[in-house]
Amino acid sequence: MRKTKLAALIAVYILVGPILITSCRSGAEKKSPLATAQPHNDDWRRTFEEHLDRPVTFEFVDTPLDDVVAFYRAMMKVSIVVDRRAVEGRNPAVTLKVDQMPFRDALTQVYGKLGLAYTFENGAIFITTKERLAATKPFSDIPTKGWARTMFELKHGSTEQRRMAAALDDPVSFDFRAMSLGQVAEHVREHMKLKVVIDPSATDTSKGYVASVRINNLKLRTGLDVVLGCFGLEWTVRDDAIFIGTPEAVEAQGRANQALYDEAQRRLQAALDQRVSVDFIATPLADVAAYLSDKTKLDVTVDERLDERLTDLDVTLKLDDVTLEHVLYWTTRLLDLNCTVADGGVLISEREHSDTPASQ
Repeated sequence: MRKTKLAALIAVYILVGPILITSCRSGAEKKSPLATAQPHNDDWRRTFEEHLDRPVTFEFVDTPLDDVVAFYRAMMKVSIVVDRRAVEGRNPAVTLKVDQMPFRDALTQVYGKLGLAYTFENGAIFITTKERLAATKPFSDIPTKGWARTMFELKHGSTEQRRMAAALDDPVSFDFRAMSLGQVAEHVREHMKLKVVIDPSATDTSKGYVASVRINNLKLRTGLDVVLGCFGLEWTVRDDAIFIGTPEAVEAQGRANQALYDEAQRRLQAALDQRVSVDFIATPLADVAAYLSDKTKLDVTVDERLDERLTDLDVTLKLDDVTLEHVLYWTTRLLDLNCTVADGGVLISEREHSDTPASQ
């Protein structure tokens, strides 16, 4: 039976020989735009549309789905991602003969026979069921490049920095009576459990001034604005501490913060732009993360809260010469997980579900 299947697949390649030769020749002269297309614009989608209008001729006889997909990849030079949940881990056989049929119609017939559907998403043809297409939503309607930057903006910095950011939005109440700047800072350290750094210029400016302020159920960041205003001072964040200084000192610190942010973002995007090729076959998620970390030197970790599910989380994914960002996108997309930036690396975790259907 296996010999019959292999013979059928060989016959397919012979039948479409002229198409494959044309693709190879054009690839020798100029790299296929599909191989280099970046999903931060719609060029890849337009190129897909053009290729799907090309007539094809082939015949599959009891050909395993994996071989069909491999054939399509070779013929069209495209990334194809198969949702293994859609086929429930099986490798169903395909029998179909087409003659000079537009490739899009051939795709529809092949996957229609298996109860599957396809769409374009993030630089690839994504194959799944109609039900899953309707029930799941891509990670973002914004382009992939923006996806990386948004991850950074939402989850940048260390765990301590994120804890402090959350504390600044917590409601607080206090009643200060003739308190010096040092006493205010000590109160924040002791009661809010936050680090406080006072710039020397602030110490000089605040001499002779005290704060008499009552705050009731306001965000800590607002309370700091009010209290420090009594001394003619302002605040910002420096590393994992609250930095208190004169308006000039705080402005200078703000510029330094922005420079650090820009550099961290540049390093992150450079790491995500690294090109890799992967061929995972039922590979445990933990092993996928370890492989990507070793290959790209970017720390890719799996949230410990997923530990109980790790035995059920494996990845089947083949992508050639794509960015690390693409691999992370599809790895987490297929498992319906989330990907965020944390502690200078990438964290794979549970995804917040939405009832909003996918917009294709």
